[in-house]
Amino acid sequence: MKRIILMVSGKVQQAGYRDRVVGMGKNLALSGYAENLSDGRVKIVAEGDEEVLKQLTAVINIKNTLINVENVESSDREATGEFSGFYKLVKDGETDERLDTAADLLKELIGATNNGFNTLNNTMTSGFNKLAHGQDKILEKQDSM
Repeated sequence: MKRIILMVSGKVQQAGYRDRVVGMGKNLALSGYAENLSDGRVKIVAEGDEEVLKQLTAVINIKNTLINVENVESSDREATGEFSGFYKLVKDGETDERLDTAADLLKELIGATNNGFNTLNNTMTSGFNKLAHGQDKILEKQDSM
């Protein structure tokens, strides 16, 4: 059994990165944790078989729309066996801060959705009015025949 400590930098906070790492750690039957650091990095501590730890190191280099890992610093230690399972460390106030941000984003989304529906409603109303006007013209022509 070994322990690795990975210091991951890039766009890795407030992007779901820790959840992805925790999922990988659990799937690989590792123990340890992932936590946000105040400098913007994520610290991952994992214990398990050396080959499995190499697999974790290979799959954490995520690059997608939300997550962009730029650098991973790794150091090895002896395992201590102090962890049971793999989990995400959440610091005091972190959840409250995220909920406040989520509430603001939800308000923006609701506003954008309402604006979109209002625009769609106006467009459809205009289209239906044009259609009704066209049908009236057709009926007038039929009546005059």
